[in-house]
Amino acid sequence: MSDAVPLFTLTPPSDAGWQRLVDRLRRSVGLILPATSGARVVARLTPRLRRLGLTGFDAYAALLDEGGAELAVALAMLTTPETDFFREPAQFELLESEFSRLRPARLRLWSAATACGEEAYGLAMLLSDLQSAGRIGADWAVLGTDVSEPRLRSAIEGVYAEPRLAPERLRHHALAGALSTGLVQMQPGLRERVRFARHDARQPLVADERFDAVLLRRLLLYFDAPTRRVVVAHALAKLQPGGLFLVGAAEQGLVEAAGLTRLGSGVFRRSVDRP
Repeated sequence: MSDAVPLFTLTPPSDAGWQRLVDRLRRSVGLILPATSGARVVARLTPRLRRLGLTGFDAYAALLDEGGAELAVALAMLTTPETDFFREPAQFELLESEFSRLRPARLRLWSAATACGEEAYGLAMLLSDLQSAGRIGADWAVLGTDVSEPRLRSAIEGVYAEPRLAPERLRHHALAGALSTGLVQMQPGLRERVRFARHDARQPLVADERFDAVLLRRLLLYFDAPTRRVVVAHALAKLQPGGLFLVGAAEQGLVEAAGLTRLGSGVFRRSVDRP
């Protein structure tokens, strides 16, 4: 007989339990849970409650009050970004235009909330195509980071459902049906250009390199204002003078930092004379 807790036995959060959960996550990790997000929160946390053998969400709120590693687990589960290949295509078009104009011999890009890797591989596809067209040099690489180790393992494998890929990119950069019908895998040459690492955006990135573009999309909206300022500051600390900083189009009003000039929807250029 399975020890798993059936879904129907899970009790929804009480008003007091919900407020306890909201207060704990905001106080501990700066995570904002609007009242309208209740259904999403329940859906994302249900598998975790079942794994822990809990019967209700109030019990999980009590567990979070104890602190420890479970806070990091909750943060990872509740901040899964909505990602896809070439999400917000106007931003990719702007990147293509900028790099084609500058024709750099070397490029380093950072996808700072990469989830399962779609954004990082999308950047790599773009750079590969620009190199083939002779518009950038051959020295380029992409870093993808995320707080969730399961998402990173998926990103490293580079396997996705075929309909999620733009057909024109699929022909050049993915192996259709490589593992099973309906699945594609990024080609080895592309995967070699993308490195994945675990990183909590609230902490400084431990790396010597600086980046020509940093994408921090669909993450700021989860945090309160003080946490957002910390996250943005850590991202900009790794951006080259004159580099590009990209957030979700709906997040551009959440960016509070000096030395940024807006180029387009959710796209900023860092001042050459960084403060």
